[in-house]
Amino acid sequence: MPKFQSRIPPGFPQEHRLGDALLFRELLGNLGRSTFARHLQLGLIPKADKRIGPLSRWFETTMAATIAALPSERSSKLRPAKSLQDEERAVA
Repeated sequence: MPKFQSRIPPGFPQEHRLGDALLFRELLGNLGRSTFARHLQLGLIPKADKRIGPLSRWFETTMAATIAALPSERSSKLRPAKSLQDEERAVA
């Protein structure tokens, strides 16, 4: 039995099923709570579809759409990785 059991329910996403922040964080790659809160504040993650008392819930379809809309890679302020050919030219 694996140490970490996934919270992602079978048949994800279903239109009428709600998920909590723990599920959303797992779908986003197990984000920390503070990072998740920062993403909410910046608008990278939509506000909850439903509030049940102090609890936030999103429809699974909202979660799936959010994940699909996120960029697949970090927008890079970092330098692009040098290829071996570039390094060989620099050495020569």
